Amino acid sequence: MHDENGNQYTEGSFVVPTSIFSTSGRSLKRSKSISKPRSPCIDLSPAPSPEEINSNHESSLPICLRRSSQLIGLTPCGCFEQLPTELIYYLLQFLPLDDVTSIGKLGQTSKDMRNILIRWIGSSRMQSRLTDTILLTPFTSTEKAWSGRLSLPYELHRECKRTGILIKQLTCLFPTSQRLGLYHQLITEAKQSILQQRPDFEQHLIAAASGIILHSMISGWDKSECIKVHATICYWNNITFLLSEYLNNPVSTNVNIERTLRLYMRSLFLDFVAYSDRLIWIEIIFDCSQLSQHLNLAKLLLLLFTPLQTGGSVMWDFFEGDVDCSSYTEEYKMLGETLAYIIASPQRCCATNEAVDIIQAITRMPTHWSNRSLAALLLCIHCVDNKPVISYFKHLSSNAEMGLALEVLGNIFVMASEFISSNQTDNVGFNFRSVFNLIRNAINCGWGTDERRTMVQELWSDIREMCSTLLDDAVMIGNAKDLHSLMETWKEICIHLTF
Repeated sequence: MHDENGNQYTEGSFVVPTSIFSTSGRSLKRSKSISKPRSPCIDLSPAPSPEEINSNHESSLPICLRRSSQLIGLTPCGCFEQLPTELIYYLLQFLPLDDVTSIGKLGQTSKDMRNILIRWIGSSRMQSRLTDTILLTPFTSTEKAWSGRLSLPYELHRECKRTGILIKQLTCLFPTSQRLGLYHQLITEAKQSILQQRPDFEQHLIAAASGIILHSMISGWDKSECIKVHATICYWNNITFLLSEYLNNPVSTNVNIERTLRLYMRSLFLDFVAYSDRLIWIEIIFDCSQLSQHLNLAKLLLLLFTPLQTGGSVMWDFFEGDVDCSSYTEEYKMLGETLAYIIASPQRCCATNEAVDIIQAITRMPTHWSNRSLAALLLCIHCVDNKPVISYFKHLSSNAEMGLALEVLGNIFVMASEFISSNQTDNVGFNFRSVFNLIRNAINCGWGTDERRTMVQELWSDIREMCSTLLDDAVMIGNAKDLHSLMETWKEICIHLTF
């Protein structure tokens, strides 16, 4: 393959014109791979005084600072671009990354300046800025322990985002492979530097920094470019092979593969993507021939969104028994949201019962879920898209499974207050209105008159029990807010259940 300058490069490698790595900043025809960048030799000899410069004692100046009289006469202070690359590197060392817009604009003044700044990003000076920021950031005990969802302290998150934006600005005219190559070089060498200084440094923090820089750099790219990014990143991190190994074996047969897949797929593709682009990335990740089988799809979804044990292993028995749903609201929400997006994807939903088959595959893996866990999943899916839930209850009505439907709806009543009162659910769409809408859709999905009457009577019983519990809480601990919110919404539930 060739770039726009006629330089030959292979897929997955970052090849840039030699001008980007030449000290003079002048364009040459040959190419040089970024995998072996030249470390610039920086001249730290004392700078000449203004008097020496003005006296035109050019012969007494260091060779790297000598300029012809014509260049010096261009502007009163000379041309900044004509400074030696080593000296520009030295000056950039003192520039804060707080205002990446200014540095990016500096790189847009000319090709030579852009190439100098790109070489600076690939130099040890820029990498040291990033690694020092990561190593000097104080982490709390919660951040050091990998709970499955990656996060970084605000200051470090901002620094990584600035780095990604700077790469984005300086490489906006480059092909995708070259832009990813610069990112890969920066991340690889920063990771090596961190592990050399701190061999026990937490891998998930490095992965989180990599994900933030990546998505800051590719923000706004279209789907076709994101597909190239996904393929290249999977190749570099061996994700395709690991995914195949995982899907071809039972769960928990290789903890290291499960942990690696969870870490890299979440950090590089899901956790730090902009919310508006999340659907695009879900379609890309799950658009795989191996994931066309519902069982494999269920295995990957649970691998990505099931809570983790203390050591980082997947908690495969999470959905068994009477789990405390309020403790895992975030996991349920992410699983339900992702599943709803997959079902709604036009690439997947070809069959009429596709949504039902996928939900059943999820709730039978690795063992049959409890009705309480199934109810939690349906509630989360319904908050994103009600169509899969309606299809599921239509399936129950057509197969005369009213007992299962009643148990699921009863559990939704009981756990509603747990979801809604959780601190993590402020912005995820859980409220009593969503519970009301789910119940309304569930009892209007093809049930006969007698079946509807039985369901209404059972749901009334659950309503009375829930009201009694919340009333006790209001009297004993003064928590009447949940009771008030519940009763206001259930006025409408009572009307619809009665008529």
